[in-house]
Amino acid sequence: MENASNGQVQVDIKNDGVKVETEAGSGETGTDLSLPADFPEDVYVITGKIKTVYRDAGKNGYTASIETDKTVAEAKELYDQELKQAGWKIDSFMDLGGSMIIGASKEKRSISVMINQDAETGKTTVLVGTSENID
Repeated sequence: MENASNGQVQVDIKNDGVKVETEAGSGETGTDLSLPADFPEDVYVITGKIKTVYRDAGKNGYTASIETDKTVAEAKELYDQELKQAGWKIDSFMDLGGSMIIGASKEKRSISVMINQDAETGKTTVLVGTSENID
């Protein structure tokens, strides 16, 4: 990738994951990652293993995928509480029969939380995405 992009993409391959950086953003995947130091403090991240983190420089946003032992209902309840407590306004909610999506806003930012249980592992995956709203 680095050669094909004439140095526009930086790729770091580790034993348990891959990190890719470009001008447009960066992404990392692995078995148990840490959040970047500048990840928004008012965005709740459920307890569990962070599997992917992506930073979108254009929308000043982040996406993180977390695997947790919580049930879908427990994760939904936690996000309802934590988002409200951090000043987010819940704008939408969808129950898709086993999966749930929460949409919220705060000032000029938005957040979406998708919660789904893996039928094979029984683990719940929470995908949290936040970005600045572009006028």
